[in-house]
Amino acid sequence: MKSARSNRNARRFAFTLLAGVVGACFALAGTRWLRSAQAAEREQQARSLVQTGMELAKRGEVEGAMKHWGEAAALAPHFLEPHALQARVYWSRRQFRQAAESFEAAHRAQPEEVELLLELITTLKAAGNQSRIESLCRKAVQLAPKHPKAHAYLGIHLAHQGPQAWAEAARELEIAHKATPRMPIPVIELGGLRQREQRTKDAEFLLQRAWRLLHQGPQTVAFLESGAEVELRRAEVAYNLTSVYRQLGREVERDQWLQKFRRCEAITDRRRKLNHELQQNRKAVDKLLDLSELEIETENPQEAERLIRQANQLAPHHPRVAELLKRFPQWD
Repeated sequence: MKSARSNRNARRFAFTLLAGVVGACFALAGTRWLRSAQAAEREQQARSLVQTGMELAKRGEVEGAMKHWGEAAALAPHFLEPHALQARVYWSRRQFRQAAESFEAAHRAQPEEVELLLELITTLKAAGNQSRIESLCRKAVQLAPKHPKAHAYLGIHLAHQGPQAWAEAARELEIAHKATPRMPIPVIELGGLRQREQRTKDAEFLLQRAWRLLHQGPQTVAFLESGAEVELRRAEVAYNLTSVYRQLGREVERDQWLQKFRRCEAITDRRRKLNHELQQNRKAVDKLLDLSELEIETENPQEAERLIRQANQLAPHHPRVAELLKRFPQWD
């Protein structure tokens, strides 16, 4: 009799325990569903804020756009887009610390996105924060072993870490160069590395190739993102070749490359001065046209066209605008 009663009590206890567990599971599932629904709603609100911000940015209201993107980022921290948009605005303003913080947030939101990781690396370098560059470069190579820029970034970093890292740096730069033979940066960096190793003839060959790659017309700008960056790299190569020919005792070629270096420096100074003047007065049509002619001279027609378009909106009857428009037949 006692045994039967004991069995009934045990079954009752087991049923009560099971009911409690099932109830807790349903409650947990309900809580998770509610949280998931709330997260989805927040992300939808964030997407709406991002879209409004993009519309404001198109109208030139960048501060309003940044406000909306900041609200979106706070509302849905794991939503990539607002962080990336803010980061690129900060970058354009040369506010590298803030840009790095926003790219960090974007990277946390989507840690497998290699292009974002490379943008983060570039921004940290610009901000002067070198402590994590190598580990992030290695992570980029690990995530995308066939991505040439990932290998190039790691090679560039290692090339400036002293002789103990030069062999690995050369391997990484060669991988990048083989993957994209027309991309100038790996060749420039490899040429500079050979120069530091006192392999002067190898440096000469690579730097001469780099100079040709820096004169591919519009394609060069596509690789280096801006005409200003192209001219800085040309100056770097010309300076290094001046040093190479000085070491080789070839004075005529040394003087020729020194002249090319000075010309690149003069173009950079002109571009810097014109950009400064345009920051003071964005409606200075003659300065816009001066800068557009400089971009044409340095083989950057897309940027030249953008500047002429801007000048045409400000002064459609300006005689220089009409003259420069003739270089772009699609506007006729």
